[in-house]
Amino acid sequence: MGSAMGAERRTRPGGWLLALLLLVAGWQALHLARQVRHVRLAIGHARAAAPSPFAWRPRSAAVAELDRLLTAAGPHLAPGVRVRVEVPAEWSAEAHYVRSWAAYLRPAAIWRTAADDPAERPGDLVLAWRRHLAEPGLVPLLEDPEGTLYRRSE
Repeated sequence: MGSAMGAERRTRPGGWLLALLLLVAGWQALHLARQVRHVRLAIGHARAAAPSPFAWRPRSAAVAELDRLLTAAGPHLAPGVRVRVEVPAEWSAEAHYVRSWAAYLRPAAIWRTAADDPAERPGDLVLAWRRHLAEPGLVPLLEDPEGTLYRRSE
C-alpha cells in the first residue's frame, strides 16, 4: 500500500508545476496579444499609405491625380511629342509604371523615363509628377498641385 501511495503522489502535478505552467501560458498570451496589436497597426498603416504604382488600378486615387495633371497639360501634349516622366525618389524603381499609366491615359505622346534608353534623346518635355525639378535648361510650362510640366530650353 505504501508503494501505491508513493506512485500516486509522483504522478500528480505539484502546485509549483501548475504555477509554472500558468506563468508560461500567461507569458505566451501576453506575446500573442502584442503580436495581434502589431498586425492590426500594420494593416491600418498599409490601408492609409498610398499604394505603389505597381498596385494602381483604373479607379485608384493616384491614377485620377495623374489624369488631372495630364488633362491640364493636354494642350502641350501634341501627338508625337517626347515626354520624360520623373517621379518621387521613393518610387524611382517604379517609374516605368507611372510612364505606362501616362501612355495609357494619353497615348498620342511618346512617354519615356530616364532609365529607358540613356543614349536616346531625353525628351522635348519633362513631366515631374508629385515633384518639382531644379535642373538647368528646364522652363516650367504648367505648375499644378499634382506636378509640373517643363519644356527643355536647350
